[in-house]
Amino acid sequence: MMSKTAVIRRFSCFAVALALPALSTTAHADLANGESIVRNICASCHGFPPQGGPNLAPNNPSLIQFALNNVAAMSFLRATLTQNDINDIAAYLASAPPAVNAYWLGTEPALPLP
Repeated sequence: MMSKTAVIRRFSCFAVALALPALSTTAHADLANGESIVRNICASCHGFPPQGGPNLAPNNPSLIQFALNNVAAMSFLRATLTQNDINDIAAYLASAPPAVNAYWLGTEPALPLP
């Protein structure tokens, strides 16, 4: 049985971890760059709208960085994407068009690539 202090400490760490994505997204993200990367690089494996991870990463560049560092199939992108690119991707995913967000929620069919 954990002590009350241990429970509070764990809860506090969890709360901070949830807040980090909001703190790490830059206010000056280049949405056009993020969209270009998602459509031209990410979509080759994840499709468009992206599935299998990117749908969990809006405003969460730390999750994208975690995937680049820990998912073997994505490791080649570590040398390609800068931190600004990663921030731009996260910001673009957060600002995705309503049709993309509807697809993520399961209310729309997949969109064709332009």
